[in-house]
Amino acid sequence: GECALLQGCSSRFLDRLSALLRERVYEPDTQLVRIGDVGKELFVIESGSVVLHGEEDESGEATDVDVAAAGDTVGSVPLVFNIHHFRNARTSSVEEVHVFALTIEKYRLLLKMFPHQEDTIM
Repeated sequence: GECALLQGCSSRFLDRLSALLRERVYEPDTQLVRIGDVGKELFVIESGSVVLHGEEDESGEATDVDVAAAGDTVGSVPLVFNIHHFRNARTSSVEEVHVFALTIEKYRLLLKMFPHQEDTIM
């Protein structure tokens, strides 16, 4: 799917971004981020799915459960605002997940080159 976060970005920006992204493959049931981790990477899901959830309640059930799939992002808010993750993210238990990762250093470099695109991403 299309990445909603990047809609409206210029083609030059997207070309440069594609050069900075690193492809990664994660095995099923791999923890990508934990609540409280500092946001250091943005993940754009190419294929597979990632389960996002809040803390567990008294019965051990995860709260605030959502699923991110192809075209969705994980970690965009913590990365952009330099805050801690407020949800856990774990890859699906049934399939490997292919993502494109952008580190905070590469994100900052990109915004130095294209400062006018920051509002578009937000």
